[in-house]
Amino acid sequence: FSVDGLGPRPAYSTQRLHIYKEIGSTSTTTPRIAQSAVIKRNTVIGGGCQIGTRTYIEDTVIDRNVTLGDDVYCTGSYIWSGSTVGDRTVIDRAIIARNVQIGSDVNIGRGTIVGEGVQIGRGVQIPPYTKLWVPIQ
Repeated sequence: FSVDGLGPRPAYSTQRLHIYKEIGSTSTTTPRIAQSAVIKRNTVIGGGCQIGTRTYIEDTVIDRNVTLGDDVYCTGSYIWSGSTVGDRTVIDRAIIARNVQIGSDVNIGRGTIVGEGVQIGRGVQIPPYTKLWVPIQ
């Protein structure tokens, strides 16, 4: 199957029940997932991603070249390419656009949309259903 809206439409194959791998990924594009990370059902992780220790991911689509730090908790979300998420961050049913930088100890509330290129500093608490955008020049 392919994932729409996440750049050049990569295709994925089933590796195990509810676990998918990008077709055509090589050793340089295969995601690096810490042994202690927990990847649950209905999760897609694109090529070139790095998933930190004790990170928990469920019902989430992660595009290419995304980095999730240690102890990240992410459910029901979409994270687009080139984004970075710091340690001990919680993302709950949110949409994170391309090239977003999220610091450590951040809580992104349910239903939040974070626009392309936004930078979120350490320790920020974002309430549910918030929309964050970089101003258009």
